[in-house]
Amino acid sequence: MTKPKPFWMQQSEMKRKQCLIPFTDEEWHLWDQNCEEEYVVPLIKKYLRTGEQREMLSDVDYSIEDCLNGRVEGEAQQAFVNAMFAEWNAKLGYKHFNV
Repeated sequence: MTKPKPFWMQQSEMKRKQCLIPFTDEEWHLWDQNCEEEYVVPLIKKYLRTGEQREMLSDVDYSIEDCLNGRVEGEAQQAFVNAMFAEWNAKLGYKHFNV
């Protein structure tokens, strides 16, 4: 009789099946289970952020870390970040970023 997988592992496997990004096993582990900024930000840059988003972030002098940590001032900039997060969620195929 096989031992059932822990709940967190079942949840992770379900999210991975929904995910539209071709993460490697190592990238998925860093993305879903580690979630440390130092690992997640490079994956965002590799798979999610567009050239247009990179330019907009540069124009307003915000980093991805600023956006992830809510260090965004002004209604227009927050609207941009929310739209960016919505695009990233769509690319992922599931809601990962709160909008």
